[in-house]
Amino acid sequence: MAQLARALPFSHTELTRIAVITGFGRPRNDISFFLSDRDGRYLYRPSILQQGSRDGVTGASIGDEFLIGGRWQHWLRGNDSQLRFEDDARKLSVAVERVLLSDPLMGDRARLITVGGMASLAEIESEVRTYRTQLVAAALAVGALVALALALATVRLTRPIHDLTQVADRIAAGERNLSSASVDRHDEFGMLARSIMRMLDALRDSAKNEEQAALGRMATMIAHDVRNALSSVKMNVKILHTHHSRDQGDLAEGCEIALEQIGYMENILTDMLDFARPRGLVMDWVDLDEVIRIATLSMLPEIGERSVVLCQSHERLPKVFGDRTRLIQVFQNLMANAIQSMSNGGHLTLDAKSTLHQSRPAVEVLIADNGSGIPEELLSKAFDPFFTTRTKGTGLGLTIVRRIVIDHGGAIRLEQNPEGGTIARVMLPLSPPEWEGGDVLGHVRGSPSGP
Repeated sequence: MAQLARALPFSHTELTRIAVITGFGRPRNDISFFLSDRDGRYLYRPSILQQGSRDGVTGASIGDEFLIGGRWQHWLRGNDSQLRFEDDARKLSVAVERVLLSDPLMGDRARLITVGGMASLAEIESEVRTYRTQLVAAALAVGALVALALALATVRLTRPIHDLTQVADRIAAGERNLSSASVDRHDEFGMLARSIMRMLDALRDSAKNEEQAALGRMATMIAHDVRNALSSVKMNVKILHTHHSRDQGDLAEGCEIALEQIGYMENILTDMLDFARPRGLVMDWVDLDEVIRIATLSMLPEIGERSVVLCQSHERLPKVFGDRTRLIQVFQNLMANAIQSMSNGGHLTLDAKSTLHQSRPAVEVLIADNGSGIPEELLSKAFDPFFTTRTKGTGLGLTIVRRIVIDHGGAIRLEQNPEGGTIARVMLPLSPPEWEGGDVLGHVRGSPSGP
């Protein structure tokens, strides 16, 4: 290259740039470059050509060197910018590029040189084998990754299917208290798992309804027979109490205790009959402030007896469409439960406010205590029939309360009080959805006449 720079009006850097801009790239150790004029006469040739060529004769031009004289002239007259051929004798691959040194519009008078490059076919084949080996290795690596991805995907797909299949088999075997690990998924398996769990909930509700119906029939029969016998006992105990009270006998106190226990038994029978034979609602526009006030007044004796502090402060409430008597029963029952949980005194908080329930105007009533409370794991069972954490009681009170609230189109839930105890939240819509069925509707009177 230095000799060529001295022979031609180009610097070594410019000659290297010629090779770069014509597409050969920067020189590599395995590629030898040469330059020639328009007729193919060498301006510069590498040592591999200077040491002799075909039959020991060194050609003065590319055409003589590689025996391509006719092809060279045809290439110069053509439009292809690059000429490629192979020298089988020396196992070379050759490529030649034209470089114009003057305006191309000058035609045959335009000055140009050619830049050529040669690479050993053996080295090219070696590189091809190397690339082939690398390609095979890459293909094997990609195949291994694909196989691993397929294995992981298969596990991910089959695991929820296996889980759902086990749940379905256990449901078919009669189990009902089940859960599926796939319900939290957001794909099709999650949708299927949630559908299965909804079906399981429906089966549980159906079984519970059948069980409750059977218990209701039994409770109705027992309560009816016991109430008749209890009425006779109560009447005779009252006669004895009157007699001994007049004579100031010692048995008067025993009669009072007996009457209290008879009243307790009557309350149990009333709960059983309410559960077994729910009464139809008598619907009207009800002043909820008055309902809460009446329920609170009825609980004042027990509040004072247990040294409970009543905290009540809420805004003026709108009227709701409901059964006045049954709503009083709801709040009496909830307050009684709260008071009984505070055996050593405490605070009973009543609060209410206007809100929305299922996008409908509603009232939320909150009844909170700081008593013994209900364990977190038992909150979900609190509304189950005959479930109770007290030594006395039927366990039907909250069941009846929940039924009344739901019949009004509302909702009720229990939660733990951060300050200790339990919070009961009752949601009552101002105007429930359309009522259907005479057994539920009862009759409707009046119209809203207040806030």
